[in-house]
Amino acid sequence: MVALILAVVAAQQTPLTLPSFASWDGKNWAGLSVGFSEDELGKKSIKSKTVGPDPASVRVATDKKGTIFTALLTGAGGKGHVCGFTVELERNEPLESLETLQTELGAPDYTAYAPIRYSDWSLAVWSSKGIAAVVLNGARPLVKQVMLGRPDVMAKDIDTWEQNANLMRDVPRLNISGFDVNVKMDPRRRDDEDEIERVVRRRGRRLWESGGGQMWIPGQDHASRLKLNFALKRGDNRSVNGTLEVMASTPFGPMSFNESSFQTGDRDRDMRDLSEAAFDDLMNKLDHDLQTKINRLMWQQEWRQVTNLTRVKG
Repeated sequence: MVALILAVVAAQQTPLTLPSFASWDGKNWAGLSVGFSEDELGKKSIKSKTVGPDPASVRVATDKKGTIFTALLTGAGGKGHVCGFTVELERNEPLESLETLQTELGAPDYTAYAPIRYSDWSLAVWSSKGIAAVVLNGARPLVKQVMLGRPDVMAKDIDTWEQNANLMRDVPRLNISGFDVNVKMDPRRRDDEDEIERVVRRRGRRLWESGGGQMWIPGQDHASRLKLNFALKRGDNRSVNGTLEVMASTPFGPMSFNESSFQTGDRDRDMRDLSEAAFDDLMNKLDHDLQTKINRLMWQQEWRQVTNLTRVKG
């Protein structure tokens, strides 16, 4: 009997059709309401397991492909009650121009700037409506996300934001004090191992002295060291198997990275060339992974500043 009831409820659920933002009344929108429990939300919509960078959020299915409609909750892990909604597009695409949104809502009451910004964005606020839009500033300002919340709740915390453009923070980069290099060759040739170690250290020192990588810089105080291990094999099919390890402190907490590179060549390929190729590959992979992770953490930090405006503070 229970299974039959669940099947009937599931069959009645369809992706939501999102109305105009102007229809938001400070509590109700698209058939959902601020104050809904997580269970009530499930009865009125099709929830997705995919959540945004805010742990207290649930994505809700819509009939518009590529649109991300999120219900914000008062508690993480699907707990608590709905306190607001956000709308944005997949793949970081802008929703529309600010000019188009203003045609629908009128001019915003004011523009606010978050305490932490890593890029040039602001918040256009319609305070009496409980609507705020994340705007990517530029020659033609574009709306990245629209947030709907209770006007009285949003008004309280947004007072801590700047009314004039504040300074943007630099993108965090790792502090690296140097390289620890270990080389092993099969069959063992100590002189050749020492030569390859000098080659790798020299390449690392040049990179360090030139200012570092894209996502790391030379440093001394509280700096980490990059640990490089190279396993070399001689013969007709030569190979270099390189690994890189690093643990570092960042503004987002401790991070660790592990990279690997495998380079091969025939007998005519110099082992020094293979080792340099492995080193370059490892450093490129480290930069890529650092950029991916730090960009995501910056986005989460910026995004949560916005969504937290919908939550009543204790």
